[in-house]
Amino acid sequence: MPHLSELPECIVYNCIFDFIPDENLIWINKTYYKKNGHLIKKMVPIRDFESYIRSLVKNDNYFCLEHIVYENIDRWNKMKRYKYRYMLFYNYLHFIYCFAKINGSMRCVKLIDDIAREKLSLKWHKKYSIKDIRRKWSN
Repeated sequence: MPHLSELPECIVYNCIFDFIPDENLIWINKTYYKKNGHLIKKMVPIRDFESYIRSLVKNDNYFCLEHIVYENIDRWNKMKRYKYRYMLFYNYLHFIYCFAKINGSMRCVKLIDDIAREKLSLKWHKKYSIKDIRRKWSN
């Protein structure tokens, strides 16, 4: 049985690639990812999607994050009052931006800022504040 690498390229691309599902072709190279990137949202369970986004930001994986931000920026901007670890963010987009800053993911910070400036406004991040929601004792 010959290995796949020993077969001529025309056979591999013309015959074998037709039988590989798009969900597996996403991970081969950037062109397939750009073409079929919308399928990732279906592959990740809904309850784990936010943790998937946080892991992309923590690892500074800006290429994958770019497609997700473009797909969801309007929805994230409408998700008001997002809570995370005793902090209350104005919306989910502002949370992802601050989360990237905290984790030192500067490429993700720049990506989110560029997309938000393009879609929302130039000074989008200056309008919002973060509140500490811990209960403090007072005398």
